Amino acid sequence: MKTGVNDRRDLFLKSLSDKIIVLDGSMGTMLKRMQLTDREVRGDRFLKHPFSLTGNFDVLCLSCPHLVSDIHRKYLEAGADIIETNTFNSNRISQSRYGLSDIIEEMNLAGANIARKEVQRFSTENPLRQCFVAGSIGPTNVSLSSSSNYIKTNCDIIGFDEMSEAFREQARGLIRGGVDFILIETVYDLLNAKAAIAGIMNACEDTGINIPYIISMTVSEISGKLYSGHSIDDFLSAFINFKPIAIGLNCSTTPDKLAPYLRELAAISPFPIIFYPNAGHPDEAGRHAMTPNTFVDCMKSLIEENLINIVGGCCGTTPEYIAHISNTASIMRPRKIKSLQSTH
Repeated sequence: MKTGVNDRRDLFLKSLSDKIIVLDGSMGTMLKRMQLTDREVRGDRFLKHPFSLTGNFDVLCLSCPHLVSDIHRKYLEAGADIIETNTFNSNRISQSRYGLSDIIEEMNLAGANIARKEVQRFSTENPLRQCFVAGSIGPTNVSLSSSSNYIKTNCDIIGFDEMSEAFREQARGLIRGGVDFILIETVYDLLNAKAAIAGIMNACEDTGINIPYIISMTVSEISGKLYSGHSIDDFLSAFINFKPIAIGLNCSTTPDKLAPYLRELAAISPFPIIFYPNAGHPDEAGRHAMTPNTFVDCMKSLIEENLINIVGGCCGTTPEYIAHISNTASIMRPRKIKSLQSTH
């Protein structure tokens, strides 16, 4: 495996020490607003595909890449330092319902290429801004900790090895597409996250590129635990020796309701903290409870407590939210961390 100095990784680690880094908002929220028809999602390439593709936003990286590029551009212009690839569900487990399990690496390669091109374009136009691409890996719709972990469409049992291979395939495409790091996000099951890390490590061997990763979990707003029953302390203990470049919380609920769990994590984690909650739960019209102003007011108090190193938004957040967050984060200091290790 190549072990030379990774300039982009070192640059990212330095940025973590210098400032609060701003992550983008929700890709899904922006795409849902477009109310795309099945025909529009298909584009020309998948016009005769036998499965419905309604709601499969990841395939837009292949069928309508300009839509994805436009959203990346809006987040960068709003002040995001990191944009996530549109690949949250780009794994063979999640894509099996759409009949697209045979093009997973291509989907991820395309998603990474789109984001990388937008960052390069933006950096050329704004040479004083340093931006990064995060390869998004979601948790799949299967829980390894559950006894009912099967795909209903074909009743194939999904075990740790199968899930790890699915993540390996996804990570290969992201790495070859040029992401700066991988973001394992919305983790609701500790075993799923372990499978993702195993898959990423194998993909690093496949590609000869040692890619760093961040892990972000989603917890119950009531119990502060993952769906798999693990506490924040359990989660940190399970992954501390893997040395992610950051660990944190996303999705679930609003920042004020996640605040106790953010404080709990910040009190015990030796790693930088990433935090990107929802703007609340949507109502029947799809509107989320928190406006950009109320969202950033909640986030501001947590940033002032020096709890956060990377901040952004999840479900319900848009470039307007990120612009507010960016303005606030730019005048705040990041959470102090003991040391930042660059592993090569």
